Amino acid sequence: MKKRTRATRDSRSDACATRGPGGAWGRWLEGELPRIEVALRDILRLRRDVPLSLQRAMRYAVFPGGKRLRPALAVLGHRTCGGRSARIYRVAASLELVHTFTLIHDDLPCIDNDDYRRGRPSCHRAFGEALAVLAGDALLNRAYEVLSEERDVARRAAAIRSLARAVGGTGVLGGQVDDIAAEGRRVTEETLRGIHRRKTASLISASLRIGAEFAGATRESLRVLDRFGDELGLLFQIVDDILNVEGSEKDLGRPAGSDARLKKATYPRIVGALAARSQARRRARAASRTAATFGRMAPVFEDLVHAVASRVDGVWPEDET
Repeated sequence: MKKRTRATRDSRSDACATRGPGGAWGRWLEGELPRIEVALRDILRLRRDVPLSLQRAMRYAVFPGGKRLRPALAVLGHRTCGGRSARIYRVAASLELVHTFTLIHDDLPCIDNDDYRRGRPSCHRAFGEALAVLAGDALLNRAYEVLSEERDVARRAAAIRSLARAVGGTGVLGGQVDDIAAEGRRVTEETLRGIHRRKTASLISASLRIGAEFAGATRESLRVLDRFGDELGLLFQIVDDILNVEGSEKDLGRPAGSDARLKKATYPRIVGALAARSQARRRARAASRTAATFGRMAPVFEDLVHAVASRVDGVWPEDET
């Protein structure tokens, strides 16, 4: 498989997760990120009973991190549903471990063959393939260990179940398998949407849900959060697809055009550039409508949708001509 060239740090993508009209999402995130980082460093503090080489690979992949979108969504789901527990930051941090696990494995030569991640060598380039695989596995298992610390049995079980579903065959891993199988093929838009829904949207939705579950959210609240997470996740991935064609390495965080070189199933490739933008606008509208139902937290949700959509010009509904 062809090697990719070095990617620069994703400055625009990082910024897009913190800015939008009025800055409600950015202001809220600024207050929460330091607590998430403290929790991450505590969870991954050095231990004598774990091989040092493994811990170094795990920490290398997590620090310095990216946008911390998934842990932030867990805190947002928790607060939206009335949760006030300080323990939510450890729960949220565990989801960043899961996300990092998926990135380590995605980058492996047997999958996407990426040599760089977040502006520096990928985990397998820095530590070797074997240790990178094991570091990813260790991060995933550490996440479940953190979730198991919750004292409330029902909430603990619900969160672990939600994460397992989001990551397993019905979620990220199943989506990855189908993504690989679709390389070089002309799949239907329905198939493509299913891949995006599992590979990207499932963990985004689960992050909101898990935070809410730790707040004792009602079934109706969980249902609405699930819908928002699904809409946001699909929007996020469609925008990424468009950026891979139209953006630069700085915009995307990895070499532009890499999807085309690997013949990935993406929205621009399957439905065309104009239709891809139309689909993104449709998802942005749907997510915005759902965001408006979240009461006092609605401005934060709405600004988040804007931040994701505005990574590509003309996707935010107000930008239509």
